[in-house]
Amino acid sequence: ASKLFPATANLRDTKVFRIAVELKEAVDPQILQEALDATMPRFPNFQVVLRRGVFWYYFEQSDLRCLVQPEREDLYEPLYIRGEKRLPFRVLYYGSRINAEIFHAVCDGVGAAAFIKALLGHYLLLAHPEALDAQDIQPLFERSPAGEKMDDSFQRYFRHNLKAMPDKAKALKVRRVKAWRYKGSRLVRHRANLVEGTMPIQLLKEAAQRHKATLTVYLSAIYAKALWEERRGSKPLPIVLSIPVNLRPLFSSRTERNFFTVVYLKLPEPSQEEASRLDWWIQALAHGFKETIQAETLVSGLAGHLKLESNPLLRILPTGIKDYILRLAHVLSDRKFTSSISNIGSIDLPEAFQSFLRSCHVSIASR
Repeated sequence: ASKLFPATANLRDTKVFRIAVELKEAVDPQILQEALDATMPRFPNFQVVLRRGVFWYYFEQSDLRCLVQPEREDLYEPLYIRGEKRLPFRVLYYGSRINAEIFHAVCDGVGAAAFIKALLGHYLLLAHPEALDAQDIQPLFERSPAGEKMDDSFQRYFRHNLKAMPDKAKALKVRRVKAWRYKGSRLVRHRANLVEGTMPIQLLKEAAQRHKATLTVYLSAIYAKALWEERRGSKPLPIVLSIPVNLRPLFSSRTERNFFTVVYLKLPEPSQEEASRLDWWIQALAHGFKETIQAETLVSGLAGHLKLESNPLLRILPTGIKDYILRLAHVLSDRKFTSSISNIGSIDLPEAFQSFLRSCHVSIASR
């Protein structure tokens, strides 16, 4: 991922995502800076700058200090700009919100959640010493040894086993087709817009249970139905959802670097009567998830990418040529899915934090 994201990032698609916590009180910038300084030794993979080498991109350890800033600019501003020496993340504050924006080459949602939880723990410990002590935040620092946190799990679990991959997994690779794309007005500077919505989780769970669906399938079905209704009258290309999948549970990995893959779920074409029923969409999504998100399918999807990266002929090409190839592949891939939907799961926090915290938010400006 540290090679793919910098090659394809641009001002329209910055490959930056945001994870934020909202407190019940205004953020104190001085305390936030102290908390960030205390958090950084826990995350050596954040204390780096991205370099563009002759053959590939690579991370280099850095002694740069991240300074917290008030939020004044647009969301998801670029964090990697060729030739500039800068950390691949920023910490912003606005009112009662603490926002961490992270370049996706550094980590995925799991690593970002670990970072914001540790930062929040240090902040609350410093801001409310009368209510919290060091033992309250200690669980946030016992997740795994440093070696496991920094582990390149792609290398560990895939790199040396490509030839031994079962033939069945290789045969599961599905040919992707051109998908229906939503069209609308572009924003100024072609940047992303963020609309946040909240609802009581218990009511949402009850609604999913009434339809005998998981929360992810239920929300995905509602979204797919809305996309189908928007598509009516357009050329009937298929609706294809892009779904990031966390690989850690499948391989018992504890890494806080990127360890995910993306699957593409092509939805069946409903009749007018079927499309009007939410239960039809739930059944279609549940079946699609079951067929697509399984170990053999995920492994088969990764095999091609990893073999391509290890190809001796491609390895000797200079970075500039590799960038061109990856950007072209990225553009072609974009045409083969309609939209993305992602669920990073619950963000579990110590009970002692609850009285200070209003909400958590995750959003992304990366295709």
